[in-house]
Amino acid sequence: LDMIINTLLLKNSPDDLLINIVDKKGELKVYRNLPNISIVSEDTEIIQVLDYLISEIEARNELFLKNDIRGVVDYNKASKNKLPVQLLIIDEYAQITISEKAKEIQNKLLAIASMGRSSGVCTIVATQRISAELMSNSIQTNYLDKIGLTAGNINDERTLGITGLSSLSGKGDLIYSRNGNNIRCQAQHIETDNVLKITKYIASNNMSYEKKQGEIKKQEVTKVKYI
Repeated sequence: LDMIINTLLLKNSPDDLLINIVDKKGELKVYRNLPNISIVSEDTEIIQVLDYLISEIEARNELFLKNDIRGVVDYNKASKNKLPVQLLIIDEYAQITISEKAKEIQNKLLAIASMGRSSGVCTIVATQRISAELMSNSIQTNYLDKIGLTAGNINDERTLGITGLSSLSGKGDLIYSRNGNNIRCQAQHIETDNVLKITKYIASNNMSYEKKQGEIKKQEVTKVKYI
């Protein structure tokens, strides 16, 4: 996840990308000082973020319908007021499934996954535990792109739907799968010290970050309106 987040930060300004992170284990706090990243861990905060994203999807879809536009890509090509991509990252999905509000959170998450693609609201769900309970039919249907790093046995491979995971060598050796087509890749590793250097550099040298200081209110759940 660190490599994915840092790659996105280096390639996109805050005008283009807003990130909401659900961090139950507290391992991604290093990004908390960036103004276009919001990090939550408590169930009530998670539900607020999901409600905000659902309202964002609805507002964008209304905007597209009003302007006879199919989605965010076409809208940004035609409009001067471009809409940023909204990315939701769930770190350790297994922790969500055992929380008190698990069912409510899961239903909202699936709603975002099923409705958000064309509106520019995307999700990344990560987990270290593979089980049939976690990889339900609804999850499999709504998340077409999957990355597998390791699997303990053939049953885990079947559950995730990616063959060959049990033969991976570790240390970033992975399989990327989409619609049954598998590609073996090598993920890069990034140390925490380098993450700190990157986030500090971006925050202090990117004009968009300076402009947005104080403008982005974390966990703003009011429905977004566009002019």
